[in-house]
Amino acid sequence: MKFKLPILIFTMIIYSKICLAYPWPISPFTGPHPINAVFGEFRTPYGNGDYHFHYGVDIGASAGTEVYPVVNGRIPENNGIGPKNQEDGWVVVGNYRYVHIKLNNDLDAGDNCIAGVTLLGKVGAIDHPHLHFEEGIGIENKVNPLRVGGLDNYEDNANPSVYGGNNFMFYRQGTDIQFNTNTLWGKVDILVRAKDSQSNGSDNVGVYRIGYFIRGLQGEMSYGPVENIKFDNINGNVFNVYDRDLSNNSTYYYWVTNAPTQNRYLNTKLRFGGSWNGDDAYINAQAVLPDGKYRVWVMAYDIKGNGGDTITRHGAEYKDVLLDNFLPYVSKVEIKQEGEIRYEGEWSKNPLSYDLGTLFILKDYNFKRDKGLSFKIYFSEIMDTQKKPSLKVKFSDDRVKEVSEGNWESDTVYTATTNEDFIPDSVNGRATLEISNAYDLGGNENG
Repeated sequence: MKFKLPILIFTMIIYSKICLAYPWPISPFTGPHPINAVFGEFRTPYGNGDYHFHYGVDIGASAGTEVYPVVNGRIPENNGIGPKNQEDGWVVVGNYRYVHIKLNNDLDAGDNCIAGVTLLGKVGAIDHPHLHFEEGIGIENKVNPLRVGGLDNYEDNANPSVYGGNNFMFYRQGTDIQFNTNTLWGKVDILVRAKDSQSNGSDNVGVYRIGYFIRGLQGEMSYGPVENIKFDNINGNVFNVYDRDLSNNSTYYYWVTNAPTQNRYLNTKLRFGGSWNGDDAYINAQAVLPDGKYRVWVMAYDIKGNGGDTITRHGAEYKDVLLDNFLPYVSKVEIKQEGEIRYEGEWSKNPLSYDLGTLFILKDYNFKRDKGLSFKIYFSEIMDTQKKPSLKVKFSDDRVKEVSEGNWESDTVYTATTNEDFIPDSVNGRATLEISNAYDLGGNENG
């Protein structure tokens, strides 16, 4: 035990340091105060700048509100303060930056400042007055001031919103080609409009994190949740997160399939066992998401954990899609006579062969000539049950007979029967079962 105690104390000290919050830069210092913009939002160029993430949070305050440092610190000698005698000045104290203030003329670079005591200045009389507050010097070092361990006593119980309809879009990966219908295939980018609301502040700010989840409409297959976008920091490319053409300083369209540091995608053909950029499946049986109908959910959250509720749809929205990557094929055939299975074959379609194993031998399976046949055909995916397949049997003497129209037992199983004189008297050799005109939900005919 005496060896574990110092480790425990050390762990507690580190944990306390991480979770120790700091006061607000305006009175009352215990907060909370309105938040009118959050960390990581999309921003258009300002002055000679470029498109970028919002580097901090905007604290709602009227012009003339006094601003104080949140911790003790020193104003750096270089790039620590400026300009004075203007309504849009800024100052750095330690690891924190305060922007859009009319500076205290008594402050200079190199000065030491005391939290809650040293007057940094007053909120400037700019359009929509507010205090822009950042934690971290240098873009790569900036962190979210609303996190646990940031601004003390921050409150928010409002939910984010994810938009549906025309604001929920699918694109061919890495292109500006939008899927015009909800039939998807291959590699896909998901673009969705979303926003958050502050219970104390603006009702239109960016979200803290956003991701997606896919579930089969019968609930049997799923993928995710996948969440690549989360604003603990802002390392990465702003265009990996936001759409450049549709987003602006108050409207946010998120590429939810991307990560800030990487252009990713949803691979609707992903093979079992692969990561997001793994190998493609060749057939439905290999695919994480076999062809069929799915519901794509996008879920957004604020930093307090509000949102992402697929029951109430608070911070969540979906779009139903059809995945259509593979040609349907017959995976299994059963042929019965007098209620007994006479032939049963697994008809595999592997990546290198289109052999569907259509041959069966009449004499080997003890078929009787004066009894009818019952066929049960299993397909590799959900089929269009409004259309019925054609079944034909070609006998060894080249005679071809059609099987009477049958019925769909389920959306993947088709059954049909023949009359009792279906097998010709003169035939005793091989026969070939031919299946055609079976279509999946995407309109593809069986291979």
